[in-house]
Amino acid sequence: MMSSLNLNSVLENLETTQVDKQVPALEQAAEIVNSVAIKAVEALRKGPNRFLVAERLKCLGSVIVPHLEKLLNESDDSETRILAAVVLLQFNSQLGVPCLVDAVTQDEDYAGLVAEHLAKAGIDQAIEPIIKRLRNCELKQVDLVVSLLDALAKLGGALPSDLRQRLSEESLKKAALHQALINSGLVKQIKHPAYEAIAEIQLIQVEGKPVSETIIEERR
Repeated sequence: MMSSLNLNSVLENLETTQVDKQVPALEQAAEIVNSVAIKAVEALRKGPNRFLVAERLKCLGSVIVPHLEKLLNESDDSETRILAAVVLLQFNSQLGVPCLVDAVTQDEDYAGLVAEHLAKAGIDQAIEPIIKRLRNCELKQVDLVVSLLDALAKLGGALPSDLRQRLSEESLKKAALHQALINSGLVKQIKHPAYEAIAEIQLIQVEGKPVSETIIEERR
């Protein structure tokens, strides 16, 4: 275990040219690195700073891959699984791709980030989920919309005509303005006018003299 190893001694033996000291030191160094990887992945499992931990796990190198794959298979926490899958994708492990594809359509916090990583990895099966999320998300979620559009473009996906109209530049600007007003506290709610089709007016047949003739007679 790492606690039983003297790090300074390992470093000293790595610097020596004596093979009987250097080789065991390499093995001990590998054990230390593996122990650190286990502890780091455990920090991702337990939280509460999962995102900050996940951002830095790549620095440990591929030694963390088997531990992340084990975590992905064992955890029932959505955030933990998503972040583990994102890091794994950076090491070309696609074990968590199904989890990430689901996150694009369902997750409220990481959909944009996940879409960007799937696009960077060239995962074509993310195209339809991205389009689905673009249809369902609110336009005021400008950051999410931009991330999804960017990911779709990188994957070479075509934007359907109905989405082109919904996500026009003017619509996004208006949505961004409304959200900025709400965030600033200047307004609490943006009310949108309801447009209803005007029913065709039905003329009523009236017996007797025309109204215009009656008015003229009364003025005499």
